[in-house]
Amino acid sequence: MPSNPQAPASPDGSGPPARPKICEMLSAEELKGMAATSGLSLDAMAKVLAPISGMSAGLFTAAAVGAEALGTSMGLRTGKSTEISLACSYPSAVRAVVFALSAMRYQITSAFDTAAGAYVEAAMPGDFFAAGGTLKIDLLEADESGKPTRMIAATEIKGQMFDWGKSKRALTELCAKVEEFARRLG
Repeated sequence: MPSNPQAPASPDGSGPPARPKICEMLSAEELKGMAATSGLSLDAMAKVLAPISGMSAGLFTAAAVGAEALGTSMGLRTGKSTEISLACSYPSAVRAVVFALSAMRYQITSAFDTAAGAYVEAAMPGDFFAAGGTLKIDLLEADESGKPTRMIAATEIKGQMFDWGKSKRALTELCAKVEEFARRLG
């Protein structure tokens, strides 16, 4: 396991240094989410799609809200997951994830430490393909057995059975950006 010169020593002084806390690595601005969610609002989509459907924008909005509520109450959901290994230190991986989410304009809604690393959650904006959802990311620190720093990411969109490729596109973009930033951060 690579040593981290910035990591504080373990509390009792024995053993490897303790992993830095996510709140110590990231500023308050980064934890709040550096970017606002960028998706189209339901009102904007309704104005574009209502004429095609033959409904008024208000009726289209009501139908969309009702359909999502019905799908959610029926337990419909969709999503995908993926895992990648990162050739960088754990602190660099955390920063790479935050920078990738910012570049994608996904707002961080939650971030905290776990026993094996950190968990980050971000809001996926809605678009013409699917309603908004949640991007859930687990970062796992490299361990003594030789496993590198890893990122496990999953999407969840409630109220829909299909997302028409939205989850796959989001995860593909996230992985590409995280790998790019991790490579640059070392």
